Amino acid sequence: MEKQKYYHYTLEEINGEQEYSYDYLIEAESLEEAESIANTHASTFYCDEPEEVHDGSYAFFGGAISVEITSVAEITKEDFIRNMLQRATLRAS
Repeated sequence: MEKQKYYHYTLEEINGEQEYSYDYLIEAESLEEAESIANTHASTFYCDEPEEVHDGSYAFFGGAISVEITSVAEITKEDFIRNMLQRATLRAS
C-alpha cells in the first residue's frame, strides 16, 4: 500500500450570471486517484448523471448550471491539517 498523500482541489460552478468557487481536500494514494475523486464529485455535484460532458465540464438542468474542476494539487500534510482546522473553526467577527 502506498503512503497517503494530500491534495487540494477547486470546483468552479457557473450558475446563470453567478460564479462560485469551492475548495476541497482529499487524502489519496496518487494524483490520479485524487483527480478521479475530484471528477466524480464534479460529475455528481447536482445529480447522479450530468446532462452533458465536454472538456472536463459537467452541465446540469439543461445547461443552466455547469461545474468543472480547475485544479488538483498535492499539498503537505501540515497544509492539509491547517486547512481542515481553519474550515472547522468558528471565529467571531
